[in-house]
Amino acid sequence: MTRIAPRWWPALAILMTACTGAPEVPVPTSLQLQPVSTLRVGESLTLGAEVRDQWGQVMAMPVTWTSSQPQLAAVQGQTVTASRLTPTDRPLTLTATVGTMQATMPLTTTGLEVTLGTYALSGQATLGTAVFARFRPEPGGAVPNSAVTFTAPDGQAVLTDLVRLGAADEVSSAWAYSAQTPPQSGTYRASLGGSGVAYRAADEVDAAFKAPFAAAASVTIHPDRTYEVQADLTGQPVVLATAFNQAARFFGQATANELPKRGTVSLAPGTYSTGVFTLPLKLGAVPFATPTPLTFNLTYQGTGAVTLP
Repeated sequence: MTRIAPRWWPALAILMTACTGAPEVPVPTSLQLQPVSTLRVGESLTLGAEVRDQWGQVMAMPVTWTSSQPQLAAVQGQTVTASRLTPTDRPLTLTATVGTMQATMPLTTTGLEVTLGTYALSGQATLGTAVFARFRPEPGGAVPNSAVTFTAPDGQAVLTDLVRLGAADEVSSAWAYSAQTPPQSGTYRASLGGSGVAYRAADEVDAAFKAPFAAAASVTIHPDRTYEVQADLTGQPVVLATAFNQAARFFGQATANELPKRGTVSLAPGTYSTGVFTLPLKLGAVPFATPTPLTFNLTYQGTGAVTLP
């Protein structure tokens, strides 16, 4: 006898197949970061990210974080720590990765940054100490009108009142040198007070390092008060600056490809001693345009006396 299947059997078979199929597995489909925009130098924070599946449910998955410039702000696990100020020409980016998904966000570091090194003075056998400091306020903040205090590796206060920021013109960077302050190898710590907040920074110094002097350095002053600075900076990533009486009265800064440097002197008539500094950055430039060099090694050599009419 032949049996005829009811017409509803095909539909039942399809339904049974669908019911017995493997369940759909959650797949990470979105990655959202907890926003962070600024971080103060010397401080750390925990980074956060949320992973969701195709149904919008939160998934517990490991997130790998990286920094585009770890020398400025480094990531360890889920924690980012700021050590130096970020430049405006190359913003720092934090990247979170989960599988093939990535999400990024920019980070600007704020607060105090110090860079120290040795100071070599021609004719002096011992080295002194040089320092460069910068300060970036938080959004809407101001530069504290205060001196930066320094503590040497041996715990002694050094370079007292030599570097002052703030003041009426909102000075955000300053530098100083002391031939009478011998450098120490190790960690120097600095602080700057303002509005009840203490900003802190630190830097490592190699007390044995001595920057080379510029070769064939000379300063010429002409009767019409124009000047010309010559030097050989071949192979040296430094800036040449000129000063009268070893004071911070510069009348020219130049890199190797900008020499000879020419210009006009605007000082009172008289006889002055001239000299040249070599330093690793241009002073007076846009404070946050580029990263500060990791060391601030400085030299000064006299180039003779000149008489201004």
